[in-house]
Amino acid sequence: LVRMVRTVKWFRIFWSLIQGILDSGRTLLWTYILIGQVLYVFSIFAVHLIARADDLYEDPFTQEYFGDVPKALITLFQTVTLDSWTAVARPIMKTSPRTAPVVCTLFILVIMVVTLVLMNLVTAVIVNNAFDRKQQDTDLQAKQKVEKTKSEIEELRTLFVEIDVDGSGVLSKEEYDQALETNERVRQKFEILQISKNERDEIWKLLDT
Repeated sequence: LVRMVRTVKWFRIFWSLIQGILDSGRTLLWTYILIGQVLYVFSIFAVHLIARADDLYEDPFTQEYFGDVPKALITLFQTVTLDSWTAVARPIMKTSPRTAPVVCTLFILVIMVVTLVLMNLVTAVIVNNAFDRKQQDTDLQAKQKVEKTKSEIEELRTLFVEIDVDGSGVLSKEEYDQALETNERVRQKFEILQISKNERDEIWKLLDT
């Protein structure tokens, strides 16, 4: 099934993306670990700078979102996904105007570092691996095509030995031209190799070496 999907033109891009994800598994794992570590560090700063601020220490709303590191981590993850993060930031900034610059700076830094840089890094890793896989597939197809052509030419050489009319073990130019005109197997082989009439002399030179 997988091989069949790879051969269908409409599924090639889809398959390239899947291969890109699979090939970049280890890199993505370490990228996600890095994102988790960055969010954890930001969460510690958020607890100390926001939840432990004098005018926010007893604020229920602030403690709900930044009361401890796990709560802050969830809140910042929500910020990374851009899920209504202003609904968290604005009430806190309104409650404590003195802490508002810290809150604003923290949220902007999280968005800039994690959302705009690290999350785009994940996309870049997947796309880059997908293009690498596509290039490898292209090179493999080209190599297989060359090998197939060489194999066909070798079969053609064997066929010419069989049509050696005088049995001398050497195919003359006249026998070669006659085979191209009268032997159906030779003509079919040339059609398979997509060798035009103008290229027949070049094939003869190649076989004669």
